[in-house]
Amino acid sequence: MSADKSDYIPSLDDPCGANFVYRDLIYCGETLAASDINNLPQSPDSYLALKLLAEKILDPVVHRFGS
Repeated sequence: MSADKSDYIPSLDDPCGANFVYRDLIYCGETLAASDINNLPQSPDSYLALKLLAEKILDPVVHRFGS
């Protein structure tokens, strides 16, 4: 997926950075595990935001400090 707007919705197991797949960022946390909410993004823009989060913030943190 490119870093611009798209109609593409990736698979949850597609990589969104060097260290993460979309599933890692969507299905996490105790609140989600304890609730019946549907946390699956419906907008391609949401997936783009997750990809940019992973690439620009989370991957550099993992690279610097480790997982």
